[in-house]
Amino acid sequence: MKILFVGVFQNLWSSNIFLEKALKNNNHSVDHYNYRNNEWKLKKKRNYPNRLIYHVLTKISNYHYFPSKLRDLKFFFFGNKRINYLLFNKIEKKRYDLVLFAKIDTINYKLINHINKISKTWYFFMDPIDTAYNIRAYQYAKRCTWSSASTSAMNKLFLKFGANSYYILEGYDPTLFNPGNQEEEKIFDVIFVGSKSKIRENYINFLRENNVNIKCFGFGWENDPIYLKDLVSTYRTSKIILNFPRVDTGFSDRVFQAMGTSSLLLSKYCSDLKRVFKKAIHLDWFNSPEESLKLINFYLINEEKRKKIAEKGYNFVRNNYTWDHTAKKIIEIAQK
Repeated sequence: MKILFVGVFQNLWSSNIFLEKALKNNNHSVDHYNYRNNEWKLKKKRNYPNRLIYHVLTKISNYHYFPSKLRDLKFFFFGNKRINYLLFNKIEKKRYDLVLFAKIDTINYKLINHINKISKTWYFFMDPIDTAYNIRAYQYAKRCTWSSASTSAMNKLFLKFGANSYYILEGYDPTLFNPGNQEEEKIFDVIFVGSKSKIRENYINFLRENNVNIKCFGFGWENDPIYLKDLVSTYRTSKIILNFPRVDTGFSDRVFQAMGTSSLLLSKYCSDLKRVFKKAIHLDWFNSPEESLKLINFYLINEEKRKKIAEKGYNFVRNNYTWDHTAKKIIEIAQK
């Protein structure tokens, strides 16, 4: 298929880059349109009054108690005419078989109605439900030919608004996230990688107060965020990797990435974990700080049990949840 991928590509760790790579590996012709980069260029050109108006309208759009018409003013004024024009011209000129959108929060969702007359469209959403409401993700989803969400709650929301939506998880890149040298020493007992939040901080403080040797990486913690090779190296050399989903229903691609390195993942429970994995077979989960402490102490002592679950978890995600699997699901539906 001839595909245009509209998303974010300036960050080397962006999931959009990995999905684009998977589509190309499956012999599809893929162009990409880096709307975020174009958006930043245009923002720099705005004068102060326009920047102030944009800031105010963005704030208004994020508050649910304002009327929808008022919240949509951001899209009408800054949705952004120049970006929309460049994107539509590209699509009109190239005539793609499929235009794949990822997030695209500053593109006017009404443009999709016009794009549908030229190409099939897909809205691929990977963010939490609060982000979906803030950027009006359902407006994009219901206008596209197809849409998908990486959490069951988001998929239900899209379906509620009339979207032709599918529950399709993110993936991971096994050429990057893999076990590497299996003889590599596990130098960390427990790690967590992710931004600090109140819930996460409460768990970490409780574990540290109970003598768990845990190292945290990310915004707000004692260690800076880590990405790509540094992230892989840290995962590989950790006995236990903690995961705290942002919402109760869904989890991010960090779960697959961690399991892809054949280290044990312990996660705070969310319902989507139960949809995908088997507890104490592929990974394990907890519902309270006390339960997390109990599991950590158990798996640190029982090394063989820890290794067995980590290996089964690795094989499971390697065989079912790479970006290649995600790309094939999208194309299979789009080619029906």
